[in-house]
Amino acid sequence: MPSKCQPTGGRIVTSAARSRLYLLVLGRLPRPHDGGEGTPPDQLIVDLLGSREFAVSTAEPLLDGCYDAPIDLCDPDLQSWAEQTFSLETAPQQPRLTVLARVLGSQMVATHRIRAEAPWSAGALSHALQSFAGEAPLAERDLDPLQIFARVADGIEILDLAGITTGDATGGVRLAATGGSVLFRLSQAGPSAFCRLDLGMAIDGGEGSASLAVDYGDGFSDAHVLRLAPRGRRRYPVFLAAPDRIRHVRWELTAPGQLARPLLLKARPLSRNAVENTLRPIVGARATGWLDDHTLPTLRPGDPEAQAFRLSRRLSRDLGGHVNGERGYEDWLAWTAGSHAAARHDPSGRSPGFDLMMRVEPSQLSSARATLASLRCQTYPFWTVKVVLIGACPDEAVGSLASVIEDCERVTLLHRPPNSTWAAAFNLALAGATGDWLACLLPGDLLAADALAEVAAHLGGNPDLRFVYADHDRLDAEGLRKDPTFKPDFSPEALLGFDYVERPAFMRVDDVRAVGGWREVAAEGVGYDLTLRITSRLAPAAIGHLSRVLLHAGCGTDAVHGTPGLATILREHLARTRVEMRVDPVPGVGLHLRHRPTRPAPTVSLIVPTRDRADLLGLCVRSIITHTAYDDYEVIVVNNDSREPETQELFESWRSDPRIRVVDQPGPFNFALLNNRAVDLCHGEVVGLINNDVEINSPDWLTDMALWALHPGIGCVGSKLLFPDRRVQHGGVIVGVGGVAAHSHKFSEGDAIGYGRRLALVHNVSAVTAACLLIRRSLYEAVGGLDESLPVLFNDVDFCLKVDAAGYRNIVCPFHPLIHHESSSRGRDVTAAQLARLRTETEIMTRKWGNRLHRDPYYSPNLTRIHENFDYNWI
Repeated sequence: MPSKCQPTGGRIVTSAARSRLYLLVLGRLPRPHDGGEGTPPDQLIVDLLGSREFAVSTAEPLLDGCYDAPIDLCDPDLQSWAEQTFSLETAPQQPRLTVLARVLGSQMVATHRIRAEAPWSAGALSHALQSFAGEAPLAERDLDPLQIFARVADGIEILDLAGITTGDATGGVRLAATGGSVLFRLSQAGPSAFCRLDLGMAIDGGEGSASLAVDYGDGFSDAHVLRLAPRGRRRYPVFLAAPDRIRHVRWELTAPGQLARPLLLKARPLSRNAVENTLRPIVGARATGWLDDHTLPTLRPGDPEAQAFRLSRRLSRDLGGHVNGERGYEDWLAWTAGSHAAARHDPSGRSPGFDLMMRVEPSQLSSARATLASLRCQTYPFWTVKVVLIGACPDEAVGSLASVIEDCERVTLLHRPPNSTWAAAFNLALAGATGDWLACLLPGDLLAADALAEVAAHLGGNPDLRFVYADHDRLDAEGLRKDPTFKPDFSPEALLGFDYVERPAFMRVDDVRAVGGWREVAAEGVGYDLTLRITSRLAPAAIGHLSRVLLHAGCGTDAVHGTPGLATILREHLARTRVEMRVDPVPGVGLHLRHRPTRPAPTVSLIVPTRDRADLLGLCVRSIITHTAYDDYEVIVVNNDSREPETQELFESWRSDPRIRVVDQPGPFNFALLNNRAVDLCHGEVVGLINNDVEINSPDWLTDMALWALHPGIGCVGSKLLFPDRRVQHGGVIVGVGGVAAHSHKFSEGDAIGYGRRLALVHNVSAVTAACLLIRRSLYEAVGGLDESLPVLFNDVDFCLKVDAAGYRNIVCPFHPLIHHESSSRGRDVTAAQLARLRTETEIMTRKWGNRLHRDPYYSPNLTRIHENFDYNWI
């Protein structure tokens, strides 16, 4: 028999040893990014349910403004509990609550909805719960599957159920062995631009899965299916674009033989403005343009159904977080399929010719045939391939190479004796080159079918380019694509650490001949050497990057990094370019570059603003004095209205140390102003901005960073910063992530090499944090210093962007990570004033930098704009 609750003298007593009460708090709760005040949703749940009598699980995000918090009940007095906990909810700004309560013993007893237009009173809640507890269990005759689904449906019309039968008195249903489906149509779509569909199904004792198929009028198609990733108790928010085009929707469930309970099946129309407001916390000021950029069907011509589904999938993936949740590369490829228009050859324009070159040893003939087969599929017509055969190859095998390509005139077979070097082989091919551009391939590399067409189109739109490279991925032993390498735009300092360009790289034939072709160097570095020699002769504007995967590197063709041979190549390159640096190979990673110390060393002024917090400030300054091996530096502590006796005592203790000066700058806290005033007073050729919560723990940190700051062409120099637990706090700043900017690799392990080796090698970035930033004083003053209209947030990002706009490159030097006790002295932005300031400074950055915040040249558009973890971009 199911357990049953009975009201007894104002108390609710359950006969089950353990029951559960669910409270679903519905309604939009104030959120920090909206600028509204109020308790965050998860904390509100804890406040409401945080009684000693209950084991409260962590509040789980369910839907927009909806949180689910289960409570385990052990025969409690609910009226007493109500008086204790719900008296907390008295603030007038709290939203209306809808509470859906289910008391569960061994089986579900009943379901009841309670509404309140005003904050709850303890008595009202107690009465409602007692009334609910006295309801009779659902009767067998009421358990028609359609009626069960209708109980949880809103805004839809259920048309049919397939593979779903009546369960039992618990109010559940059973799915057939092959699963079940619910066919319905939207009853409230109207002329709205979007529709939000919320689905929920609890499945007992099994994982199960679900998907959503959309019929735009021509029936259901595999091309219009959203796979719903399991999450919690199977609740899915889905966003559908152009709902007026949708004829039917089918919700398919797979949980063979399992008992299921429908929880939610609700549709509601959404305006374009509502979707923009939901997007804004994710993509910031781009929210409006985001919808235009991603083919809103009502705005773009073409195939409206395909555009509607693509936009629906992207919105659901990033706003709902439940669609295609595996986040694998294969899923991302399917996700982005068709998002790029195929490049087409314009016969009326200038058509560049490509010479493709490949060196083949006898053991590589099979792989070479696969490469040639990929060339046969090229959509662009103007290319030839030169295959340099090394040593004796069977005549039959050689003949099969040319036969792979139907037009044999495209293929030239050249022969070299055994053990012929890479340089000799490629120079032989270069001698017969007749095209404008060349690229080298390795046996087993597969070019994407539109690779040459994409490059040709890019060159047509950028006639000044003389060197172009694209992204690539790799093939495993089964020929499946994996490990995409999404490269930055041209990054000169990153290229000194390792050959991030790799393949495919397209070079002007006359430029290759001008530098003398390939040199006799270490085999693993022959391409790297040529890339260094050509790019060093070109202006940055002549070097282009296509953020498309145009080559699939063959199995076993992985690049080699950090070898002595590559170190020799880089040392020769630095000697040619007259740069005095030491090069140390880091096996498997790349090359560590350090400037040779100069004499006399330039003076560095380290500026540390503070307001009290003697504990942090003392640790910061003491660590600088104790651990810095640099010869000539000063520490300028900018005192901004410190009042605590401990801070005054600390200032007094530094009076006898000539390396430390304390200067007073009273007034409201303005990080930009404090640093600008200190720069006016400093003596150094190089200035360093240091937070008072940074701890130095490496003697060479300042030597490396200061010498990089003096390097020609370099602007701001930042350091890798770690949290006290040794996870990454800052590995450079990516603009556009999270709206304005975010720290890359945040929360990565401190010893990780990072995406593209960015946590292990010097690399270019758009910006660095002012928690540790060094720059030449003359350049600091030339760009006008920090913008004092940005007193707290983003002044460092703005400053770095000004330096970048002036033609200087910002870098991160990660070899000596520092400890950052992040925001310990300033705290978090949680008050109304802080949130208002955040909005104001965000608006300033958006107005000032516009599209520059939407495209970070050192961060691929194929990577997420939401998080700092280099995940794929699902928008």
